[in-house]
Amino acid sequence: MGNDLETLSIHLRLVTPDDSNDILTWRNDPLTRMNSETSHEISPQEHDQWLQKALQDPARFLLMAMTKEGKKIGFIHFKEENGKTTVSLNIAPQERGKKYSAHIIHEAIEKYQLERAHQPIIARIKKDNAVSTKSFLKAGFKLVEAGDQYDIFQWGEV
Repeated sequence: MGNDLETLSIHLRLVTPDDSNDILTWRNDPLTRMNSETSHEISPQEHDQWLQKALQDPARFLLMAMTKEGKKIGFIHFKEENGKTTVSLNIAPQERGKKYSAHIIHEAIEKYQLERAHQPIIARIKKDNAVSTKSFLKAGFKLVEAGDQYDIFQWGEV
């Protein structure tokens, strides 16, 4: 990673049920919804069911990113399916613009590969989401497929 990212001190830990409210609040943020594949507002009940299932699913790996002071700054989600892993990231709205994203992505992939699989990791990013595109490229992803609505990026060797 570049020198500007080496100075960031980010801690990653597994998501717990106690993170539910933060993840739901971030997920229902208007900008998050605009850039998500499903853009409807998620109810607390729907979210709690999803999180409970996701935490028990061996094909999922959910991490909370925090500052060294313990402030939650983002959530990263890996989902293994059909021999590949899809990754998504949601930065807390109040933490956006602080250049955490690429560092979180890079650190989370290292943690994921240490603890889980070494299969292709992809990110599906809406074409008009320039901020996410820039973050994933900076973290080492490469564009592998340009679509009408989404671009597909892959980590590592293409």
